Amino acid sequence: MEVIVTDHHVEPLHLPTDAFAIINPQVKQCNYPWPMLAGVGVAFKVAQALGRKLNLGEAYEKWLLDLVAISTITDCMPLRDENRTLVRYGLVVLNKTKRIGLQKLIASTHKLGAAVTTGSISYRIGPWLNAAGRMDHANVAVKLLLAETEAEADKYVQILSETNTERQKQTENMFTETKVQAEMQTDQLLLCVLGSTWPIGLIGLVAGKLVTHYNKPAFVLTEHKGAIFGSGRSLPGVNLIKTLQKIDHLFERYGGHAMACGFTLKAEYTSAQFTREFIAATQANLEQLDPVKEVTIAAELTLSQITWQLTEQLSWLEPFGEQHLEPIFSLPNVQIKDFQTVGATQKHLRLVLTDDSHISLKAIAFGLGERAATLHLGDTVTVVGSVSVNQWNGNKELQFQVKDLI
Repeated sequence: MEVIVTDHHVEPLHLPTDAFAIINPQVKQCNYPWPMLAGVGVAFKVAQALGRKLNLGEAYEKWLLDLVAISTITDCMPLRDENRTLVRYGLVVLNKTKRIGLQKLIASTHKLGAAVTTGSISYRIGPWLNAAGRMDHANVAVKLLLAETEAEADKYVQILSETNTERQKQTENMFTETKVQAEMQTDQLLLCVLGSTWPIGLIGLVAGKLVTHYNKPAFVLTEHKGAIFGSGRSLPGVNLIKTLQKIDHLFERYGGHAMACGFTLKAEYTSAQFTREFIAATQANLEQLDPVKEVTIAAELTLSQITWQLTEQLSWLEPFGEQHLEPIFSLPNVQIKDFQTVGATQKHLRLVLTDDSHISLKAIAFGLGERAATLHLGDTVTVVGSVSVNQWNGNKELQFQVKDLI
């Protein structure tokens, strides 16, 4: 059988020699002008070529863009150049998708009348679809996308909903366990934690949470059937895949990008040996990392400046995503008029903010519920976050999405 390999990861040191063709814009011999396509972007290019060869028409290409948008966003690829174009028009297609499965998934993950955005793909659609493969097998997500009846689609949406809930629960439990080890490594240049029962499909998610929490590159390793599998997430300045290539004698297999990677250690190596060799291979870069997490503030705003006109102007900059982030604003010297924890586990914080103009603005702080213990009504704080629109049952209101408050 002749095999065509499509890929978008950094070119490995050794390419397969028996493939009929390798289609990957990251390969040195490839002269494609935009090397940072997502895996789905490469697949779309193949589909485009086949569609044109078979005279399937432009409509055939257009109606594939809903899948291209979802996968480009969930794969955290930079929203620049061609990716930006694919996602921009992919969102248009996704909001009127013909796929019954996606229609049902959108209805289950979005408030009535709310449009699908890059944010809702990242935090709702993507996690539901990915939960299938992370917890068991991706077949359920595939069957949803291929569903031909509403009953069939409803069935698979329900399964994905339950699977994603379990995924969230296990991820939080794993994160709690990994922090026990991470707390003993806070003086190290990176974090490397090892478990014996952690699901392979979740270790990348937990590595990302460790990076966010500790502002250090992090690796989560798990033992499975006698082998050690690992997943890493990084910060700008420490290129994971280039570093792994320097120590590739440690691995049965590995791959990835600058900021994310996965690997399987050879049986004769331990997690401690991996950590030592990784640090040695990129110590200068690790030492240059800033231990303080920085946030770029686009501007300071007063509550009176947060208007529908501002949200319209910000929408001109969409779609937002990797390397084209949503603008972050600072609201200095605002008072807390009201606050309460919300969510099934009370992990989020809902606030009402006011200032000297006596304007009130609702705000939501995801994941900051624990901060409620230190807040008091009337406190004057500086709030950092983004301007958003809360939609429900056809209604809309301005809202501030809090990233941090001081």
